[in-house]
Amino acid sequence: MKYFTIYLLLIGTLSSCSTSSSDSTADDLKTESYFKLPKNGHGLWISKSYLAHLREFKSPREAQDKELDFLISIRNLDTIMYLSFHEGAAWNIILMESETKGAVYSPDSTTKYDELVFEKNLLVVKGDTFVKTGNSNTESDIIPSINKALVVGDYNDNATSFKSDGTVNGLGGFKEFKILLDYYDMGRNLDLISLKNDSTENWEFYQFNFVSDTLFIRENECANMDNESGDCFELKEGRVIYKLINRQQITAN
Repeated sequence: MKYFTIYLLLIGTLSSCSTSSSDSTADDLKTESYFKLPKNGHGLWISKSYLAHLREFKSPREAQDKELDFLISIRNLDTIMYLSFHEGAAWNIILMESETKGAVYSPDSTTKYDELVFEKNLLVVKGDTFVKTGNSNTESDIIPSINKALVVGDYNDNATSFKSDGTVNGLGGFKEFKILLDYYDMGRNLDLISLKNDSTENWEFYQFNFVSDTLFIRENECANMDNESGDCFELKEGRVIYKLINRQQITAN
């Protein structure tokens, strides 16, 4: 079965646009009458409502359906792009009308799209609040926040632990993990986690789901596969290979 993750998508989307014509257009504008972007404005921002949905329902597949543009990239020269884990929009520019309030405009500044407000370490735009995850505008900025919302913690009396940096201890021969975040493709009807086999260095996909305080990791099984291409059109629930109980949640309750 073939899968493509956010990691390649996000890097490609952000880096390919880093020298776009919108950057040079923004640089050519006469912006003396506008304020400078706040010092912490540049970087990658993630929607708080998206993270809240991950924490509550523990399903990146469901969260992607609920939220549309849940990433915002702000680069040098104050260019901005709304992103999802599947695709990005066009680069536009930010013009600040005060030290904290501004708006998103077309690259030639003739069309105003959305108003935005910087509040301390938050960004409010399009009726949603975003929190900054880092300055590099790559997947390394956002993955720790997503991991914390989904799986980070100690399980089975501390025998197994998932860390925000993508490492895992006490899970057989697996030492690293990545959560699949883009489900807008065939064969992605169940939540998926990729685990790195420490001995072979290969990444292998497994299904995962939570039931209350328990994390189930299952074999990845296909219900409908194209025999020629090897593409899976639809997954079916696989056999449980790990049952991990988060005792911290029991204590908290």
